[in-house]
Amino acid sequence: MFAKKMFVKKNRFFGVYKKKFFALFFLFFSFVLGLSLFSFNLNDRSWFYYNAKNAGKNIYNNWLGSVGSNLASMFLYLFGVSAFLFIPFFFYVGYIMIRNISFKNEIERFFAFLFMPFVLSAILSFHKFDFYKSIFPGGVIGNGIKIICTGWFDSFGAKIFLYSVFIIFLVLIFRKAAMLFLRLLHKIGSFVCSRQKFLIPAYIVFKKVLYAFVYIVITPFVFSFKFCKKLFTGQDFVGENKSVIEFENYTIDISQKDDLTDLYNMLNRHENNNLNDFKDLKETQESVFDACKLAGSSCASSSGASSSGASSSGASFGLSDKIENQELEVKTIKKYNLPGFTLFDYFDTKSEDNVKMEELKLSAKVLEEKLEMFGIFGKVVSIKRGPVVTLFEYNPKADSKISKIVALGDDLALALKALSIRIIAPIPGKSVVGFEVSNAKREDVLLSSIINSKEFEKFDGSLPIVLGKDTIGNNVVVDLAKMPHLLIAGSTGSGKSVALNTLLVSILCKLTPDELNLILIDPKRLEFSAYEDIAHLLFPIVTDPKKVVPILKWVVNKMEERYEKMAKIGAKNIFDYNDKISKNKLYASEFEGEKYDKMPFLVIIVDELADLMMTVGKDLEASIMRIAQMARAAGIHMIVATQRPSVDVITGVIKVNFPSRISFRVTSKVDSRTILDCCGAEKLLGRGDMLFLGSGSAFLSRLHGAYVSGQEIEKVVNHIKSERKVVYRDCLEYLSCQESNIDDLEDVLYVDVTQFLESADEVSISLLQRKFRIGYNRSARIIEQLESDGLILPSDGGKMRKVVR
Repeated sequence: MFAKKMFVKKNRFFGVYKKKFFALFFLFFSFVLGLSLFSFNLNDRSWFYYNAKNAGKNIYNNWLGSVGSNLASMFLYLFGVSAFLFIPFFFYVGYIMIRNISFKNEIERFFAFLFMPFVLSAILSFHKFDFYKSIFPGGVIGNGIKIICTGWFDSFGAKIFLYSVFIIFLVLIFRKAAMLFLRLLHKIGSFVCSRQKFLIPAYIVFKKVLYAFVYIVITPFVFSFKFCKKLFTGQDFVGENKSVIEFENYTIDISQKDDLTDLYNMLNRHENNNLNDFKDLKETQESVFDACKLAGSSCASSSGASSSGASSSGASFGLSDKIENQELEVKTIKKYNLPGFTLFDYFDTKSEDNVKMEELKLSAKVLEEKLEMFGIFGKVVSIKRGPVVTLFEYNPKADSKISKIVALGDDLALALKALSIRIIAPIPGKSVVGFEVSNAKREDVLLSSIINSKEFEKFDGSLPIVLGKDTIGNNVVVDLAKMPHLLIAGSTGSGKSVALNTLLVSILCKLTPDELNLILIDPKRLEFSAYEDIAHLLFPIVTDPKKVVPILKWVVNKMEERYEKMAKIGAKNIFDYNDKISKNKLYASEFEGEKYDKMPFLVIIVDELADLMMTVGKDLEASIMRIAQMARAAGIHMIVATQRPSVDVITGVIKVNFPSRISFRVTSKVDSRTILDCCGAEKLLGRGDMLFLGSGSAFLSRLHGAYVSGQEIEKVVNHIKSERKVVYRDCLEYLSCQESNIDDLEDVLYVDVTQFLESADEVSISLLQRKFRIGYNRSARIIEQLESDGLILPSDGGKMRKVVR
């Protein structure tokens, strides 16, 4: 009995000390591994890394000598940088053993800690960085796991999988701390969402201050420190002299003159980033020249500073260098930056009139009762409130006449106390009738809110234009390239001018001058004056009606030139042409003796078509017809606006070739039928309220146009002017020739008229218009010329003029 008790005590004694021994061993091994890894040096001899220079020498820089060097090399070879995670892992194992913590309570954390270095090594294998020369970031094991995961999920899926597992391990290790952190993130997110109105302006200011701090303080310090450190470090890990400069992910061989050219170009690129004024960059520049001399290259530098306003692309370094008697020319090319969201003012567009659902249901009940009074029975099945109007969807009984419902618009407006009611009978695709009732207080639809929306940012069209919002508040962005031309009509004060500015600003925010050319025609001299001298313009803004026809004739010639180029390389449209130019270097340089460049889109915006039709007439109509019929595939599109949509302005030829149309409020049903082929535009509310008929669609969509202020337009224009200056093309020379030849063209026609008089006894202005298909003004001038030459008799009231024999 006594012997049995002694045996139990002895086993218990050795069990306790055995546990203590392993606990101390893991703690000690954690300490040894940490010293080995932190003092690892590739110059030392080790099992897994061979250094030819120190072969046979027993010189160790590692704090633990040979043992530390071999131990660290093994862990780094297998796991890469993630080997450092084994230091806290072994410490954690020793800690739970020495504190007698139950392993059952720590099993999840133990295995998460154990496998985390494997997952991290695989993640690091996807990245490249200079931790140690000739060492894989993720080690051999990490690279193997990467290959296996990539075979299962592909590269992107493998990253998602590994990052997800890594985050799960972090949560298992930290447990309560991780949950507290997630709760903190949730509270911060809720606070930001609830204070969005106040935080967005503060965020914009903070962003600008942060950028300024980075550019002024941090960027030059980091740049000069890193560059000079690598430049003056003449030893790599094997102790050889460096002939390579690493600079911003570039490797430059200072023994090669071509790489020196790249070096100078990179220095000039930093000049464009506003770093040329810093003293650190100047010292770095001088250090580069010294390195070039050490490499055997003859560099002569002159560090003269250029003035900041010397050229549009910015001042250069003032270098005039020769490398092996060859002069090096340095050119700076400034990248064009599109206007950003910060140029627009941010406002809270939500109405203060918080209409409750009960009030809308009460209006729906009034609508049902009013219809029952006229013998129409049914029920409102849906209510959709928008920024300007509320849509009531009414389901009538089967025996109800739709025409009878449409005739009750004024009575329903009186019953609902609404400014206007538009009846959609029926709503396309539904068996209901729609009643669009104006809201008591309307919300402002701002261009800034749509420019910053996902619909505009992720829009995949070629020419995105912002129209506004629909009746339920959804943003509406369309592609002008698919329309392909747009006709706009509206009376004074209906929002037509604001819509033109909205369309123009939205295109300018998406396309660079290399992708888009503009021609603006403004007979009023007021609508487009803010866009004067922007880089997208081909012409100065056209305000003289006499120059409109020559400009449109130039566009026609340009269209024919584009089609000739497309035919030569076998392209069907501008998209196919630009794709072939970008892929085939032969076309991009020179093909059959002619240079082929990418074609930008050309958008022509014409305001006040009615005024131009009065002054120019048939010549203008012929040019618009030609462009509208043929220019779509050439990337040429038109936007035409008029205040008076009558049949003498919007002729049948123009109307047929403009399938996409927008109508703001007009004065009569006749004008609404002229522009839209149906009534409804006369009942709009004004201030941007519009009806849109899309290309290929037989149904009208009611939209509320976006508003852009004059200050926002000025900010966008100033940004464009600061990015690039306008360069008017050679079309100015063509215009001057066309303008000087107008009289010559009339003289030629005058000869034809005199030949016509030989077979006629009487002549009049209208007869010449019909015979020669010219406008009234030109025909009247020819009649006056004939009278002054004595070929016809003076006017005798309203009668035709006699021809003198």
